[in-house]
Amino acid sequence: MDFSLPPHLATLRTEVRTFVDERVIPAESVIFAEDAEAAYSATLDDLQQQARDAGLWTPHLPEAYGGHGLGPMGMCALFREMGRS
Repeated sequence: MDFSLPPHLATLRTEVRTFVDERVIPAESVIFAEDAEAAYSATLDDLQQQARDAGLWTPHLPEAYGGHGLGPMGMCALFREMGRS
């Protein structure tokens, strides 16, 4: 059996990993501090917008709604990367 990901999905997984590594994880302490103060998290909102701009927001949705229309295999690959933060 071949469990390798199709090239487009492998590329998308790399994009998600990079986004989490370079943008989300470095901002975690700020987000936690904002949450501890029960403050509105402008940092989190900014990250959400960055994910939208990068085409990484709601990848499970159909393409017509701005997603990638990924099936279960694709979502598993991306959720594993997203779940690191």
